Amino acid sequence: MTRNQYIFNVDFNISIQFDPGLKISKYEILQNASLAQPFCDWNTGFRTNEFSLNKWLQDSKIPTTDVLTKPMASQLIETLGIGNLIDSSSCERSHSKYSPSVNGWKSECPLSVLQTILEIPATCVILSHCTAIDCCVDVDLLHRSLHVVFDLNVCNNTFTVGIDKLQLEPINLTNIEYGLYDFL
Repeated sequence: MTRNQYIFNVDFNISIQFDPGLKISKYEILQNASLAQPFCDWNTGFRTNEFSLNKWLQDSKIPTTDVLTKPMASQLIETLGIGNLIDSSSCERSHSKYSPSVNGWKSECPLSVLQTILEIPATCVILSHCTAIDCCVDVDLLHRSLHVVFDLNVCNNTFTVGIDKLQLEPINLTNIEYGLYDFL
């Protein structure tokens, strides 16, 4: 292990259950596996690779305790060069797609799915096929909400993730290498 590298202990199990209390299969993929954090390439292709919000606020002469005005939020988006990744209109948590909700959740899934209380300014919908979540997340700093989706397609063995217009191509689960890595 190199200096400043973190190790995570991971348990990863998969269960298949069609009826409450009746597990068809349970697979133990990892048990207390020590996984090192990989070194990440943070070259995102954004206009400003080493952006610091605090430095930008300081350079713009905005106190860090203030809330940005809408024009300043627009300027921040322009500075970051991410305007093309953000939808022209924000999602709205009060829209019928997300409302009414309980503890930040609305469910179209016919099955009983355990939901924790959302402690962030967001409302999420569990879609009708029960393996997808569609959220509207308020980002006060930007004076807008972002549309976030995660869809696990078990029939095609893929999952998709997206934030507004930034949608990743479906990731094939059969191409992911599972198992314990040797870091010694």
